[in-house]
Amino acid sequence: MGSEMQDQLDLLAAWSDGVNKLAGRGGLERLGLLEVAMALESLAQVIEDVADVTKFLKGRASDVQRHARQEAPLHPPEWVAELDAALLDVSVGHEVLLAAFHLVSRGCLGVLQVASG
Repeated sequence: MGSEMQDQLDLLAAWSDGVNKLAGRGGLERLGLLEVAMALESLAQVIEDVADVTKFLKGRASDVQRHARQEAPLHPPEWVAELDAALLDVSVGHEVLLAAFHLVSRGCLGVLQVASG
């Protein structure tokens, strides 16, 4: 979930900003089909990365549930630390998902504005 996802978000943010600048200038002729295809490919990659984050969070939740059933009654201090770590993972994952969906939405709106002239 670390730097690779952040790199994807940074690329998507730059793309989204560029598309929206073109949309603001009426730059349809500047945004060719190749650029649109590359942008859509970037969006697809971000969506795959978001799916990976979601899988990670689901796996983390399963680990915590399993740990709760097996270990929590025997080792309360470790259980609290495990729960804190899991909540932090979920919080960070939630922020990553929100950022990705915001950038995807903003970029798609920019493409639509450019395409509509």
